[in-house]
Amino acid sequence: YTGKGWEIGEGLGIREFQSGEEFSFDMITRPEDPVREAVFDIKTAYPYIVYPYGFMSVTAEDANFFRYDSSLGKITPYANPETKASLKEYSIEYKRAAYSLKAMRETVGPPPNSNLEYHMARYTKLPDNFPDRVRELALQLTAEHDNWFDKAKAIEKHFQSGEFTYDQINVAVPEEDQDYVDQFLFETKTGYCDNFSTSMVTMLRSIGIPARWAKGYTAGTYRGEAGTDYRTYEVTNNEAHSWVEVLFPTVGWVPFEPTKGFDNFVSYIHDEENEKSGSSTPAVKPSSPTPPKPDEGNEKKESKPKAKEEKASLWASLKDEWKEHWVLYSFLMAITAVLGFWLYWKRYRWIPYVLIWNYKGKTGGDTFVQAYSALLKQLERFGVKKEAGQTLRDYAAYIDHHFGSREMSALTERYERLVYRGDPAEAEWEQVRQLWENLIKKTTG
Repeated sequence: YTGKGWEIGEGLGIREFQSGEEFSFDMITRPEDPVREAVFDIKTAYPYIVYPYGFMSVTAEDANFFRYDSSLGKITPYANPETKASLKEYSIEYKRAAYSLKAMRETVGPPPNSNLEYHMARYTKLPDNFPDRVRELALQLTAEHDNWFDKAKAIEKHFQSGEFTYDQINVAVPEEDQDYVDQFLFETKTGYCDNFSTSMVTMLRSIGIPARWAKGYTAGTYRGEAGTDYRTYEVTNNEAHSWVEVLFPTVGWVPFEPTKGFDNFVSYIHDEENEKSGSSTPAVKPSSPTPPKPDEGNEKKESKPKAKEEKASLWASLKDEWKEHWVLYSFLMAITAVLGFWLYWKRYRWIPYVLIWNYKGKTGGDTFVQAYSALLKQLERFGVKKEAGQTLRDYAAYIDHHFGSREMSALTERYERLVYRGDPAEAEWEQVRQLWENLIKKTTG
């Protein structure tokens, strides 16, 4: 970081690997996780390999080998040592990245004898004239936390406040004596992903947490299923984005998303809760049926005539009551009918609060799926119905345009990840509950 932007730093060199060869870098995956495959069909020439978190290998017919540049995190295909390959199709094997909350919260500094000197030096580096008030803000935001993960989340959360505005056009350029981050944090508070992500990286570095600036693409637009084994996503230059990665020694590089209006698709392993809960609910022994008493069946048969007499008597009393007070009961029935009609007509106003109350205490794995379906029905009641043939992504964009936000798109991206990629449903719901509540409240007025 130069004070105006980013320059390429010195990396650990370039490493080569073959097509189909397993190659690991920067990320830690779990052996028990299944291997997944992504097939890339390139419509516009692109000189590098696009790869997901949890990358394991890349296979391409038109490339003999690949070079990984550690200074940029880029993989370049080569036809021979002097000629880069222009690939139109390749496939990647990967494992879905998931990060241990326990391990991250146990990180309060670089562990002794961890050989992290290079990473600590490079990824905490800042200019000598880095503004003191940026560091002071970072210290203030993280003062109540003792570990790297919660400190990073506190800084990430700071950018979601109403003080900051996402804007790709009206973005100020720092003067000669101004720092890029300082200007954004304390003066303009308006910018796009580069402003948000650069600010968070430098704030983390200023308090000794190794962080780096990452550029790539968001998840793209879901375009439907391709056969029984694949789902299609379209990724264009519109999905170009930058975000933050923090280095946890026992976990690897973990992504964070400070940019307002964007959502972080990271999956966390909630192993802290598993350790704390250690006890299991004892099984309930089924009770034996109580044997019938002697002559119990005969007693029931003898009681039938008596029950009929009581029923006839009750009906006669009701008819007498109606004859005596029919005017009052007719009035109450009319009021009830009018009230019922009014409640039905205005149901889009009060149903959201019932739904919020209903889902507030739920934590089951399918809660997110149910809540998302309930939101779609509520939006239809509100008058913004999803058209036949309209994709969820297009519908979400329409809803965001209607309300002037990006909440529906963010929620829908998480929903599609859950439904189509198999992310843990319970963890997803905990992370998107607030987005869901914000949206459903907007349909009450």
